[in-house]
Amino acid sequence: MKHLLSLAAGLILAIGVAGTSASADTIPLGNISPGGSASDNGGEVGLHPTGVINDTFTFTLTAASFISGNIDTTFTNQVPALFFADNFTAMLNGTIPLTLSGGSVSTFSYGGALAAGNYTLVITGTDSGAFGGAYTLNLSAVAATPIPAALVLFLTALGGLGAATWRRRSMGEASATA
Repeated sequence: MKHLLSLAAGLILAIGVAGTSASADTIPLGNISPGGSASDNGGEVGLHPTGVINDTFTFTLTAASFISGNIDTTFTNQVPALFFADNFTAMLNGTIPLTLSGGSVSTFSYGGALAAGNYTLVITGTDSGAFGGAYTLNLSAVAATPIPAALVLFLTALGGLGAATWRRRSMGEASATA
């Protein structure tokens, strides 16, 4: 019986030590195409959490896109004494802070279109549960559709036709009153 208890204690400690290395992971999300999405888990789960979450997600946009996403802690924060994660921040490419909404599902988006290419998204936060905290990152991309140059040309021509019509009418009224 003592041997079984020792084995169980060793297993719990091994899980705890293995779980603490998850606090500073680099997690590849792969390619994200416009209209596509990616998701993965982050955070720290183990017997002895460090209290800090610092995860880097890498992804590649295959075409110019707007990105948005959320950090979901709905499942893990149901038992806050055991698993709890909060105080999240998000930073795109190390220099662009993203504003997060509050709650168990914190949403974020980047206001401008991102060119096709490689990006990093760093998520930081805190965990305060006895076994750390965890979250799920969901990221999606929507195609950035630029206004074609032909549309600008069309609107300029339409404005010119409107100006010509206005001038013709005003010239016609001036000659009718003379």
